[in-house]
Amino acid sequence: MESPAISPHRIPGYNRFFMGRLQKPDIASSESNRLFLIRHGKPEFPYTNEPGKWIWGSEFNRLSKRYDESALNGSWNRNRLDSHEPGLLEIVRSSLPLSSDIRRATQTASLVLGKERNVQCHQLFREVPLPAVPGFLKLPAYWHLILARLLWYAGKHSDEPREQARSRASKAADFLESVDDQSVSLFSHGFFLYLLTHELLRRGWHCEETRPMRYLEIRSFVRKNGEPTTN
Repeated sequence: MESPAISPHRIPGYNRFFMGRLQKPDIASSESNRLFLIRHGKPEFPYTNEPGKWIWGSEFNRLSKRYDESALNGSWNRNRLDSHEPGLLEIVRSSLPLSSDIRRATQTASLVLGKERNVQCHQLFREVPLPAVPGFLKLPAYWHLILARLLWYAGKHSDEPREQARSRASKAADFLESVDDQSVSLFSHGFFLYLLTHELLRRGWHCEETRPMRYLEIRSFVRKNGEPTTN
């Protein structure tokens, strides 16, 4: 039977999907459902190249607005990909691929799966945007990133507040669970995947790791036959 087309009406509020058709994987998982969450690779970008460099908050805010334009660091990510088990990569490559539509995620999908592979890209899986940090603070770039996320948790104004981001993670989990009897690989972003991980765990999925994901890390989730979904 042909797989159903992805419908934007299945996830309220997200209307600009790539309207591909779901593809059956070549290799079936031994579990009834299996999900692979994959964080994008390391970008070629100032505060990822030099996370310890001291910069003003105003400079960090300026760079944050340009982060989505960044491309992958080719050599670093090829070496990182080579460190993964070939068997794991084979299973990932046989699964249904989904991705955030942001450049660093789609390039990671191409790196892992091959440039000829059709990947369905969705706004639903984008990163959670950061609020601005105080411009007068001078800190290492990485500490600005931590500060920005702490401010987000504290409720500082951003383009996507906490409740909206958690709601989006829940909708993403709904979307992933709507794909029946197929393994799915999702290429997305560090903090969004952190929220999605905890949403999946709440619903009865199992994973050995729950910490924030590293660049180009692959994390496997399984749920045995008959386990209920908690909504």
